[in-house]
Amino acid sequence: MSSWHDTDLSEHRADVPALTGVRAFAALWVMAYHTWLAAGRPAIGWPATEFPWRIDPLLGAGWLGVDVFFVLSGFVLQWQVEHERNAAHSPWRGATAYLRFVGRRVLRVFPAYLACLSILLPLSWLGIGRWTAPSFADTALHLVMTHNLVPAYVSTISGVFWSLPIEWHFYLVFPFGAWILSHGRAWPLVVLALTATYLAHWLVIDRDMAWLMPWTVFRGIEFSSGMAAASLAARSRDVRPARANAIFVAGAAALLTIAYVSGRFEIAWWTGDVLTFARMVALSLAIAAMLFAVAVPGSRRLGAAVFGTRAAVWTGAISYSLYLWHFAVIEFTVDHRLVPLRGDGSLGDFGRLTLAVWPAAFALSALSYYLVERAFLDRARWQRRADHGAGSMREPLAIIVAWILALLAVAGAVSIAGPGTVDGRAGARAAARRTASARPP
Repeated sequence: MSSWHDTDLSEHRADVPALTGVRAFAALWVMAYHTWLAAGRPAIGWPATEFPWRIDPLLGAGWLGVDVFFVLSGFVLQWQVEHERNAAHSPWRGATAYLRFVGRRVLRVFPAYLACLSILLPLSWLGIGRWTAPSFADTALHLVMTHNLVPAYVSTISGVFWSLPIEWHFYLVFPFGAWILSHGRAWPLVVLALTATYLAHWLVIDRDMAWLMPWTVFRGIEFSSGMAAASLAARSRDVRPARANAIFVAGAAALLTIAYVSGRFEIAWWTGDVLTFARMVALSLAIAAMLFAVAVPGSRRLGAAVFGTRAAVWTGAISYSLYLWHFAVIEFTVDHRLVPLRGDGSLGDFGRLTLAVWPAAFALSALSYYLVERAFLDRARWQRRADHGAGSMREPLAIIVAWILALLAVAGAVSIAGPGTVDGRAGARAAARRTASARPP
């Protein structure tokens, strides 16, 4: 894999391993945050010395890893479009191109998600652990990744599932933004995204429309800043290594500073005023700058050294499954007392929980990636069984549809057989209480 010293991207490439490594950073940050919360928020470092030094504020702001994912999603999708500039792969050029793009996104995000639901839903129906059986409507909306339609369903099955509709719905509108960027200028998209994001924040703050928060438009500037940065990086020429590295350091430093200050002083991110919008804009620009420096062509790039190692790229490859599974593993471990925790918020509790949870989460995620994700993303495998082009997606997409319908049928049967045990409103309230810590402050 690439490193700072041996990477030579003098020519533009669609494949930048370090971008996958950024996924690892985001997933591990979120997982560290949830582990830290479950361990009682221990202080880590030397806070009692004359010059306090602590790292737990960075863990306390680990929910920002989701924001990294959002900006990165916009960046990676636009980066791919920039390297596939032809009618067949431009998702805004006709219904066929758009459906092909959406089909590829379905194959990317739904298999691992459905595999996770195939475990968590039966556990909830059997009443194992703290999982409460969701209502039939809740299950149905989760199965099509649109559970943000009902605010009470946003985090009922898993505390991390709140972000999935935001990402999925971004895919559906991405071609419009890519079309704007296809004209060669990034500023129209940025202005449009700033306007839409500000309007969404204004409606949430001044009109008490909090249900807009788990919708893509509330995070529009994050996705769009990633897209704009990718477009600029793909079209950049002769960016000197020193300049790219300076941009990377500035972006990373800004991100970590925002995170540290937020975690150290326990600043509520959603403060109900214009500062919420300002923080999101600053955070988006910091992450976008970092990604620009990681992907822009050139040799001896610091970003490739940090995120392009074999370990980072492999972890990034399984990061989606890691994001889906880690929270459930933490809950199961704590609920069944698989680790002796003193419950006093000690560093020992954090260490014991980490040693128990992380290997299990990595093992489950690796299985999910190799047995599920790669199977559905293996185009060569499906092309051998169908015509090239869109035909190669028909069979895996049909399997996904059948998978969703099967889970929906079982959920319906459970709901009919035991209506007394499947109380959607009570389940939503109980799940909301237990997963409140999984949402952004």
